[in-house]
Amino acid sequence: MQWTDSGSRKVFSDFIKEGLVHWIPLLSSACDSFGVQTFDHNAFLGAGAAGRVFRVQLENGNEAALKIVSKNIPWLQAEAMALERARNTGVVATVVKSFTQISNGSGAAILISPVGKSILRSSLTEDSLFQIVHSLFILHSAGFQHGDP
Repeated sequence: MQWTDSGSRKVFSDFIKEGLVHWIPLLSSACDSFGVQTFDHNAFLGAGAAGRVFRVQLENGNEAALKIVSKNIPWLQAEAMALERARNTGVVATVVKSFTQISNGSGAAILISPVGKSILRSSLTEDSLFQIVHSLFILHSAGFQHGDP
């Protein structure tokens, strides 16, 4: 189907709605499990192949990032363990609340802090690139390697 074909608007709308229908129960379950709330604005931080990341508010008022997956649940558990092991390097986020299965096992979540900031290519400077490469060097020197599934 081409986007210019008759009915393509409905196909696109249905695609978006199906995605939301899938993630809303997972987000609600994760918020309930961790005792956090999403922000009214700018709550969505990003998406990857297996999950979504949302800005949430902890019970003490601080912000955290809630990472939710609906597939590759073992991958999220491995990521949480790697973050815990890399904690002493000083260059990774801290796991605030550990890996938890949600929605009767159909998803999983972790809560991490601090909430990162997006880095736009247009705003990259030599200094920011150096900081990124230096952080990767620290992780690699400590025996960690980055890799998405």
